Amino acid sequence: MTKRHLIANFPFVDAFDAVRADLPGAPLDWLQAARRNALARFQDQALPNRRVEEWKYTDLGALAKTDFAAPYGPIGDALAARIGATGDPDAIRLVIANGRVDSALSNTAGLPTGAHLMPMSTALDTHSDVLKDHITRIAALDGNGLLALNAAFMMDGYVLVVDDAAVIDPTIEVIFAGDGGQGPVALHPRNVIIMGQDSAATIIETHLGDGVYWSNPLTDVVMGEGASLRRYKVLQDATDAFHLAHDQVSLASGAHYKGFIGAFSAKLARHTVAATINGADATFDVAGTYLLRGDQHNDITTVVDHAAAGSASKQIFKGVLDDASRGVFQGKVTVHKDAQKTDAHQLNNALLLSDKAEIDAKPELEIYADDVKCAHGATAGDLDENELFYLQARGIDAAEARRLLVSAFVKAALDEIDRDAERARFETLVDAWLERANG
Repeated sequence: MTKRHLIANFPFVDAFDAVRADLPGAPLDWLQAARRNALARFQDQALPNRRVEEWKYTDLGALAKTDFAAPYGPIGDALAARIGATGDPDAIRLVIANGRVDSALSNTAGLPTGAHLMPMSTALDTHSDVLKDHITRIAALDGNGLLALNAAFMMDGYVLVVDDAAVIDPTIEVIFAGDGGQGPVALHPRNVIIMGQDSAATIIETHLGDGVYWSNPLTDVVMGEGASLRRYKVLQDATDAFHLAHDQVSLASGAHYKGFIGAFSAKLARHTVAATINGADATFDVAGTYLLRGDQHNDITTVVDHAAAGSASKQIFKGVLDDASRGVFQGKVTVHKDAQKTDAHQLNNALLLSDKAEIDAKPELEIYADDVKCAHGATAGDLDENELFYLQARGIDAAEARRLLVSAFVKAALDEIDRDAERARFETLVDAWLERANG
């Protein structure tokens, strides 16, 4: 599949001049220049294909053949009602629907002192000097057509700035909604999180929608010294949706990032998490679970660079695959020469409930230091027949026995969530998935 073919099926790319005036930050000359440079890079790079090593397990052919357009009009009433019923309606929340903030469904009135939450469109008006470095730095990244496309068509996302020493206790909720009910639409949210020195916050993102749409979110996280961030992502996208997310995380000395990804839907999803640990005693923990059925495809790719001594990282993912679904885990950890005393671990366990289900796992360690503690591993298999027999011998029917074992398997990942309310939310989603499997 050639680059020319890939670009030809993206009519909204050809419509750049027609839509750019409606994109956030239109009056900013530096942003318009960055958008045009990114568009030129995309036209040179196009979408990644399976000849690219890190994309060998994920084929974007179906996405490339879909005629996406720029989003238009408000979302449907049914989707708006689902958003209203998602999470805690009284929580601090920002709703981004079809690439634009939905003020009617948002509620930021109770935001504590020291936290600044706003849509990207507003932030470009009020904090453009702060954002210019973040946006131009990402726009200049080379070698990834998806990043270039996001930089060119950057739409509303969220900007969260937490002041030095501010500890934000209530969870901040952001909901992204895509509505392709009137035809396939392409969404390119851009998010920026800036955590000040010794600050702390918790944020939960929910992605949902209807119809055929492509969400291509890019999130830039910069953590100051001693900062702490919990960031949870719930993926409940439509069954015909494409979700290709990229997270870029930078950690200073003593910073702690704790993330969780729960993937329950979408036709094809990929989550790339790239972290650079620049300071001593910083920790990067990311965990997650993916529960797939039908012909769903879910790819989790992590890239962790330990560039400072005494840093630590941990990755734990649990996947459950049924029918003809396919999961991918690629985890690369690089320990640079000066990063002595690094402690890095990564693990992916997959449970295959069908002979047609498939898991591809490629954990990697690249170590240039000699005083480190690093480990990686991956396992795949079916439910243990002895455990099933044990439960059935005690009066539990076969379907319930399978449900209990799968639930226990996933719980090891959910235990990485150290806040009760957020863990309970993911447990409810897992239970709902299992109930549908048994229904």
